[in-house]
Amino acid sequence: MMIMVICDPSSPDITSSLEMISKASLLAKQSQSTVGAVCLGMYDNFMYDKLFIHGANHIVCIQNEFESDDYLAFSSLIGEVIKEHGADLVMFPETTLCKAIAATVSTQLGAGLTADCIDIDLVDGKFIFSRTALNSSVIADIQCINTKYQCCTVKNRVFHDCIHEIEMIEMVGNTTGTIEFKEVFPTASIYRSLKRIGIERFQKDVVNIASTKIIFAVGRGINKEDFYSVRQLAGLVGAEVGGTRIMVENGLIPKSRQIGQSGIHVVPDLYVAFGISGASQHIVGMKSSKTIIAINHDKEAPIFRYADYGIVDDAHNVITSLLSAVEQKV
Repeated sequence: MMIMVICDPSSPDITSSLEMISKASLLAKQSQSTVGAVCLGMYDNFMYDKLFIHGANHIVCIQNEFESDDYLAFSSLIGEVIKEHGADLVMFPETTLCKAIAATVSTQLGAGLTADCIDIDLVDGKFIFSRTALNSSVIADIQCINTKYQCCTVKNRVFHDCIHEIEMIEMVGNTTGTIEFKEVFPTASIYRSLKRIGIERFQKDVVNIASTKIIFAVGRGINKEDFYSVRQLAGLVGAEVGGTRIMVENGLIPKSRQIGQSGIHVVPDLYVAFGISGASQHIVGMKSSKTIIAINHDKEAPIFRYADYGIVDDAHNVITSLLSAVEQKV
């Protein structure tokens, strides 16, 4: 029995891959399985060493010398690798490439596929996948039945704590394993069915706040004027601004900066929450932050249960005072 993790070379760093390998290691310990990693186009000894240290027993490196984003070319060989190694559970990151591969491979194998997982548990020998549902208002537990293969795509940073967990139970330290290399000779390709008709440039959010060290997060308790003050304050101290879903709906922050179940998961050194009450949908996206400071006028706000430091006050007063103090020192 094997638990397999697909690693995407288009990811900005290897953190998500190491987190998934760590989670796979914990599940493998429960199910007496081995852990496999499939690296798409990666020939990097540093990467291999990291994967072994975090629990991988076997690595398959797949190279496609044609187009690195050709999911159809990768999918056929990945499906064969899954069958060859008898991988019961296959975990894909939430990158665009791997989501397309996951959908294609699950169709090829007749496998169950759960999208946007935020957790995976093993209960009575069965894998249970957790994801948000009903407009992120509930968490649904899903089990794949009537299929040998089970696949899932995993939201970024949800398994951050697993790295520390395997360190605590002394599972880290393995530096040996086996590596095999396979080359893609595509019988199918997206480029055989697409015709380029033009290129348009568009402006996108170039900052990935999931990897930033300081985050100022804003919620329902912040009006438009205070939001601009928070953004100004963040610029002065080198922080990035994120927020809750309501701030996206109000048009103040882009979707790429939404933190929570239906957004991104962040693990900054410092997380400052301005006017955020702390609904469970938001907490799941930021609770692993190293230091949390919460500012809310309601002393009963749930976010204070997760905060290292809490300030019970109107966020406007705190923002104004902070901005004045920082501007005097700049």
